[in-house]
Amino acid sequence: MWDELIAGDTGSVDATAELLRQAGAKVLHHPWTHDFAVARNHSLDAASGDWILVLDADERCSPEFVTEARALLCRADVGAATVQMRNVREDGYVHEARLLRMFRRSDAVRYRHAIHEAVAETLWPVLAARGQQLVHLSAPVEHLGYARSVATARGKKERDLAILDASLQRDPDDLYLHFKRLEQARFWNDQELWHSAAHSARDAVLRAPRTAIGHSAGELVVMVALGLHPDDARAFLQRALQLEPADPEALFARRMLLPDVS
Repeated sequence: MWDELIAGDTGSVDATAELLRQAGAKVLHHPWTHDFAVARNHSLDAASGDWILVLDADERCSPEFVTEARALLCRADVGAATVQMRNVREDGYVHEARLLRMFRRSDAVRYRHAIHEAVAETLWPVLAARGQQLVHLSAPVEHLGYARSVATARGKKERDLAILDASLQRDPDDLYLHFKRLEQARFWNDQELWHSAAHSARDAVLRAPRTAIGHSAGELVVMVALGLHPDDARAFLQRALQLEPADPEALFARRMLLPDVS
């Protein structure tokens, strides 16, 4: 399946590292610093191939995915690809999301953000300089860790929120981090967290250019509005639409949540 397998180990205490070595992986031991981007970048530094495919231990590729991904290797016009991640819950609900996980190796391309780390910000300039495009793979990758029972057993909620809160203390205007904190509230159906996250995000949204979060700006506006008291949501949506009057998701939120607002 792979030409080179780099595995970043941040402190496993079972036989994981040895099993990976037996499978032909180069295992890198890196102390856990509560920063996923640092761990990702440590692995990128060790890679030597022309292309990078980033996968977590609880993600599974199909043969169809491997065939489709390998077909990109000879395309000089392509520099990166999104992966269709299928997150399956215990109740059978499947949440699909497109994630940027495959790209040509470059010393300039590195992950940012301590949690829900992303590579897009450093990748776009490289694609533009090389005249290469982003494509979208259709064969899905299965993610097993989306099940709440698995996430609960691993303490993911507490871990993720602690990293997000610490990161926001350092940079309270980072809209990406606010967005991810609201996503935590939505995933766990935690209304108290949603309310506090919405209040924290509200002023940051109104201060920042909408381009600061890119394609998720409208969804961020909607999630903030849903977490506010109706009167606060009304005022927030009016301000948000003044900043970006044509935002379709904010307009939809205004019509559905606050029908009395003209």
